[in-house]
Amino acid sequence: MFRQTLPPPSWEARGETPAPVDDAKGFRPQSRIHTLFGAGLRIEGNVMFTGGLRIEGVVVGDVSAVGDANDTIMVSRSGKITGEIRSQHLILNGQVRGDVHCAQSVEILEHGKVLGNIVDCKAIEIHPGGIVDGSLTRTSSPLSEAQSRAHWDSA
Repeated sequence: MFRQTLPPPSWEARGETPAPVDDAKGFRPQSRIHTLFGAGLRIEGNVMFTGGLRIEGVVVGDVSAVGDANDTIMVSRSGKITGEIRSQHLILNGQVRGDVHCAQSVEILEHGKVLGNIVDCKAIEIHPGGIVDGSLTRTSSPLSEAQSRAHWDSA
């Protein structure tokens, strides 16, 4: 079996955010951090935010964006969320225990781990080492079930 080892992402070591990835409609994750939950912070309760949110600590509760199409949650390697996520974009290098609802994109980096379902996301990128222990579900597919089945049967 062939196995390739990739170097760890260097953006986190430098305290930067990863380069945003465009999706089909040109919506980009927020590259600016508006709110930072530091590594020593533990929050018990639901969090609502706009813009860019970086989590390095622990959140026990749901994390929901209430702003525009670029709302982005970035979870660093030390970050942990126990609860649902609702945002346009998620960049994950830590751990989420709960369902993820991101309308635009989910990027799971080398140390990222989702223990739950990813629901209705247009683009998902999982780097080597990233883990999803749950299902990937698209609830608003542009293809009907019959078209989708015909597409897979013909492949």
